[in-house]
Amino acid sequence: MSQPPTYNVPGPGQMDEKAAMNMAAPQPQVYHTFTPVAALGPGAAPADCPACRTRTITRITHVAGCMTHLWATIACLAIGLPCIPYCIDSVKDVDHRCGNCGVLLATFKRNGGTIVHLHG
Repeated sequence: MSQPPTYNVPGPGQMDEKAAMNMAAPQPQVYHTFTPVAALGPGAAPADCPACRTRTITRITHVAGCMTHLWATIACLAIGLPCIPYCIDSVKDVDHRCGNCGVLLATFKRNGGTIVHLHG
């Protein structure tokens, strides 16, 4: 049986300057392309925030909308369990918020289109 490999990991105070710089605070991600707010879809995407004027990945939350309620009605009539669609993200609308300041940018509607929330 062979021994597992050993790794020489520097302890506190044994790290060279280059390694210490690599472990410094992470640099912010730079996105060269972006998705226009009106074209945001069901997933998070890089977008320009009109409120804080930064380009960042949107934070998404799933919220019940018209399609969720429609599927709940169908589930109620078919199997008597209207709560099922409220547990499934793929039938919910998607709110996109700025990853930097948290302002609501747009809502992707499952029944078609994206509603842009204007901020001045």
